[in-house]
Amino acid sequence: MQKSKIILLFKALIILFSLVTLLKIINYCNNYKLINNNSTDKGTVTDIKKYQEYTVIIIKGKIKYKAYINNSNNKLDIGDIISFKYSVKDLNTYKIPNSFNYIKYLKSEGIEGIINIDEFKIVGNNSIYNIKKILNNKMDKLRSKKYVYTFLSADKTYLDQDIKTYYIENGISHHLCVSGFHLVFLLSFFKKQFKKIIKKENVTMALIIFITFIYLFNSNFSISLLRAALLYYSVYINKKYNINLNKIFIFVLILNISLFLYPGSIYKSSFWYSFILSYFLMFYGQKYNSLFKINIFSYVISLPLTIYFNYQVNILAPLLGMLFFYYICYLIYPLVFLSMICSFFDAILYFLSLILEIINKYINNVKITMIIFPKMSIYALILIYLIYLCYLNKPTIKCIIIYIFIMFYSYSYMYFDNNRYLYFIDVHQGDMIVYIGKNHKNVTLIDTGGVQKDTYLKNNIRSFLHSIGVKKINSLVITHGDFDHMGEAINIVENFKVEKVIFNCGEFNDLERELIKVLDKKKIKYYSCIKELNIDKNKLYFLQTKEYDNENDNSNVIYTELNSYKFMFMGDASTTTEKEIIQKYNLPDIDVLKVGHHGSKTSSGKEFINEINPKYSIISVGKNNRYGHPNKEVLNTLEDLKIYRTDQDGSIMLKIKNNKLKIETCIP
Repeated sequence: MQKSKIILLFKALIILFSLVTLLKIINYCNNYKLINNNSTDKGTVTDIKKYQEYTVIIIKGKIKYKAYINNSNNKLDIGDIISFKYSVKDLNTYKIPNSFNYIKYLKSEGIEGIINIDEFKIVGNNSIYNIKKILNNKMDKLRSKKYVYTFLSADKTYLDQDIKTYYIENGISHHLCVSGFHLVFLLSFFKKQFKKIIKKENVTMALIIFITFIYLFNSNFSISLLRAALLYYSVYINKKYNINLNKIFIFVLILNISLFLYPGSIYKSSFWYSFILSYFLMFYGQKYNSLFKINIFSYVISLPLTIYFNYQVNILAPLLGMLFFYYICYLIYPLVFLSMICSFFDAILYFLSLILEIINKYINNVKITMIIFPKMSIYALILIYLIYLCYLNKPTIKCIIIYIFIMFYSYSYMYFDNNRYLYFIDVHQGDMIVYIGKNHKNVTLIDTGGVQKDTYLKNNIRSFLHSIGVKKINSLVITHGDFDHMGEAINIVENFKVEKVIFNCGEFNDLERELIKVLDKKKIKYYSCIKELNIDKNKLYFLQTKEYDNENDNSNVIYTELNSYKFMFMGDASTTTEKEIIQKYNLPDIDVLKVGHHGSKTSSGKEFINEINPKYSIISVGKNNRYGHPNKEVLNTLEDLKIYRTDQDGSIMLKIKNNKLKIETCIP
């Protein structure tokens, strides 16, 4: 009776703890705010990443900082306590719907300050970080350090962005996340070795707990690893002391501890994968008595999350999951630890990791196995998991039918959408416009954007296009051959089926010739200096067909009417082209004007604006760009219009529904 009362009290405390955790999450999400002032602080350096031109460090002071410091002035190490003077670093992030959101990433890591360190002084050392410092110094010297960091520190920042994309798109990225299997594998090995030399179970468990803490500490308490460790020891304590606490309460307790310590984890896809998959395996996985069945079960359970976060699935993922499970868990993972002991194993790990990456790249290039899903509704996601629970508790054909219907609708709803969409994408100092026709029958891109030495833009663009269900691009229009307008064109052509490409008038420059080589290789048709282009039952009219001696004035200037709304896209055309156009065409009362040349003073002349009399103007421009765009005079010229700017408003969506124009912006 006494034990029953204790268990009842414990359950009541878990429920109370759940409420406290929920309040903490709500408070964190609502009150999270990045610092916006210059000041001084003091804190401990908890992590260091050295790059060619600079070093990034994590500092725990009054708040958690992500700090950038010049390499020439950097003698810092993990564990150093520093006093520092900082200036806030400008966050010039892409604001593209359904793509990597840097603000959410910072929230998920609990980082509130992005700073440049101007001055610092080492004032002490936090000895608890000495073990991590020793491990990191060792890892930095290894050729295979990117995989050693991945599995020892749960840190994938050293993996190339393309390589990470291959893992994600092939559906095997979860094998790179240290979690339950890896922890149990490691602890089982040490437990077996300790039992041979230590007879006392309490001493053995103390050593195992110490090893677990070191692993967690070195991984910055990775949420998936923390969940696995808490589950491992909760089950052990529940069994050893015969507490008989129900598994659901153990799970809820672990969930709450994780979120109470790290409330920002709700923004991490790894958190949702880890807890949802572990829940279903804990309560329903025991009926599957083979690795193959468990792998299929895990794939089905995680499929809705994969669609929700990645917008595509690889139909070979279950098979690939099996193959890479053995390869990574029984070859790569053990070699990670052996590499820390002997350089001979480092060479083997480096070789095997190269093979792994080559295979992944090859598989990723076989696009036929990829299925693109548009962004799934959060309500559909929740409903699917409720159906899973219903079916696993009581299998019925009704559950299967509802599940198939939801998945089919999520895949194909865009084909029943009678609205038209125009997206002006935030590609910083560049242009990219996406047109989606009725029922998704036509997809036309006008420019692709392009930022020099940027590895993130192409993945953000690809994620966005996948999220709106783009599988095929009917027409890719290049207004002109500047990098900020066509830098991502080859990326688009190599990752999507493109029917045809339209160039502007004038001779092809080097960038255009590079693209044409790819088009010829893929046998994609291309044209230049055309006068009109069919899109659905509408047309794009190319107003600029005269050849000038510069790329900007040779820009394609495009006019179209959609549901009686008039649009003009000016590319980088200058006032010279504008004068030619208003002399040649009668274009009064334009509804939406994509302003020429990012708001440069060489474009958007008063005479032109007065003649076309637009209602809305859209300026595609980079934040704090070195050209000073948009120009103040241009803004004054446009002051009577409603102005949208990608540097301030993020990506801009125009939706034409029932002959009404609706404009939305994307601010994280």
